[in-house]
Amino acid sequence: MNLSKSLEDYLECIYLIMLEHDVVRLKTVAKEMKVSAPSALGAVNNLKKEGLVRHKKYYNIELTEKGEEFAKEIFLKHAVIYRFLNEILGLDSEKADKEACQLEHHLSDETTDRFVKFVRYLKSCPQCQSRGFKSFHKYYNDTLADQNKTKQSTKTDSLSNFDIGSFGVIKKITGAPEIRKQIIAKGILPKTEVQLIDISKDEATLKFQEFNINLSAFLCEYIIVEKII
Repeated sequence: MNLSKSLEDYLECIYLIMLEHDVVRLKTVAKEMKVSAPSALGAVNNLKKEGLVRHKKYYNIELTEKGEEFAKEIFLKHAVIYRFLNEILGLDSEKADKEACQLEHHLSDETTDRFVKFVRYLKSCPQCQSRGFKSFHKYYNDTLADQNKTKQSTKTDSLSNFDIGSFGVIKKITGAPEIRKQIIAKGILPKTEVQLIDISKDEATLKFQEFNINLSAFLCEYIIVEKII
């Protein structure tokens, strides 16, 4: 069945309320979905047209057999993705739930089935339980820490202010059009790595893509580089 993401969310919401309270009222659906009662009623009427719910004015909402089966499928996708994101990838519960809500609408039945089996396999594997998850979480946290250190140790400045021997990545080329043309004509472009080999009052030598390039020292003022310290 091809339902919109919004209607799938409503159907799943009705299913979860039914599991918890048995009785599903329109105002409860509106509250859970954080919408007005008229908006919730419009969605329920659309689900009714699809044969997924039964509802009369002033009466409770009921899932049809077809609606309950489809709601279970949606909930299963959500639960499997949530477990994978939370228990295996280590996302916090709130973020894992939010991400699962986004992903559940785009997985095919085959992909969902593979997710289910993969999660069950990992959870039933003693070696994965004792080493795999914790090792991955440690690896991720260590990598994140290294990335943060790298970000903290970067410095952006004109190439003329760098120390001889320093490496960096060109962020941008500034100056008047004539100046930029002179620099670009040397093959010096943004997002490429450069090393300052030597610089004097008149001339600078750069190592750029394994080649040494000489250019006027004053042009280095207009080459903005991010240096990794």
